[in-house]
Amino acid sequence: PTTAPAGSSYLPHPPQRTMGLRSSRADTGELQDQREVLLAELALCSPVEMPGIVEANAFQLDEGFYHFLQHRIVSASDPYERDALLLLRDCITDLMQQMITSAVRRGLISSDEVEVAGLVTNTITSKVLEDKHDRLINLLIANRGGGGGGGP
Repeated sequence: PTTAPAGSSYLPHPPQRTMGLRSSRADTGELQDQREVLLAELALCSPVEMPGIVEANAFQLDEGFYHFLQHRIVSASDPYERDALLLLRDCITDLMQQMITSAVRRGLISSDEVEVAGLVTNTITSKVLEDKHDRLINLLIANRGGGGGGGP
């Protein structure tokens, strides 16, 4: 995973490749490890950093990543972890939808390509995204505090 510098709009590939819809990669141990690292990076970043991380790693946030994340959600035995992963999934999805909408507006992909791929192009406000991220962070903090260590 690649972290974008704060305040930048870092794209590791030309925009056409970043918005590509790839899900045919085989699930290898290395790919599983990369997904774990990316998931941890997204879960622990600040709301300001998240859009840059999602943008910089958009090519990895494919159908395979969502299957991996869904498996983590349904297999989580801790309800706090499950809720945190659900919120994180929503945040990632919202950001990806914003990127798709922006790409359509800039002419990098067509509305037809988005429709054929079954993607939604509606956007949410930054406030909603920040609220979701704040709930995610609060759940993570509560989970740590609930482990007997005394939370904030």
